[in-house]
Amino acid sequence: MHSPSFTTVTEYPGGRLLLVHVDLYRLEQPVADDLWLREALYGDGVAAVEWFDRMAAVAGEEYLVVTLRHAGPETRVIRLEARGPRHKRLLESALRG
Repeated sequence: MHSPSFTTVTEYPGGRLLLVHVDLYRLEQPVADDLWLREALYGDGVAAVEWFDRMAAVAGEEYLVVTLRHAGPETRVIRLEARGPRHKRLLESALRG
C-alpha cells in the first residue's frame, strides 16, 4: 500500500528470501484480515514490521521481536526475543552459528 507521502509496505526482492518492510506508524488499528497485510506477513519471505505493537494482538504465536535501542552516542543495543517454538529454534540455530 502506497500513498504520495507514506509507504506502508515495501518489498525488497533479490536476496535469499524476499524481505517485506511493513511500517504501521500511520495506522491506528491494522486488521490482519486486510489482504495487503495478510500477504505481507504470511507470504514467502521475511516481514520486518515497524510499530509492531499496533498489531501484536493479531500477529499469532510465531514471530521474532527485534528491539533496537540507543545506549550512547555511538552505541546501539539489539535485543532478539523469539515467540513460538519455530522461531525459538531458528534463533537458537542462528546464535550457534
